[in-house]
Amino acid sequence: MPRPSCPVTTPREVAQMWAAGRAARNKNNTLVSDGVSLRSYDLLIGQISSDGVRHVWEFRGSLGISSTTSTHVGYAMCFADELEQPDLSEVSFHRERSSGAPRGCDDRVSVLLKQCQPSLF
Repeated sequence: MPRPSCPVTTPREVAQMWAAGRAARNKNNTLVSDGVSLRSYDLLIGQISSDGVRHVWEFRGSLGISSTTSTHVGYAMCFADELEQPDLSEVSFHRERSSGAPRGCDDRVSVLLKQCQPSLF
């Protein structure tokens, strides 16, 4: 997802701006809203459907998701109209080398959706 030219703010405020249909991103570009989709590390965690319903996928807990993404989902859940369980058959997990990561954090788990548009939309 290309990074939109948009305000830089806190992750909590990114979720709030997404819920209002506005573009925003946090300073590290780990949580980005284009006003419709909300992505954590490029994983689609929220989307506003054409009828204005805010859907958030509960990528949390023991799904192998990073604690940061789990936190991002928590912020988005505050503004959700519908909470969705992720279809794990639509998700693939792989290890990715992070460039410039702090010592001890050279590897991180990345999550990529096989399909970027859930069938819901």
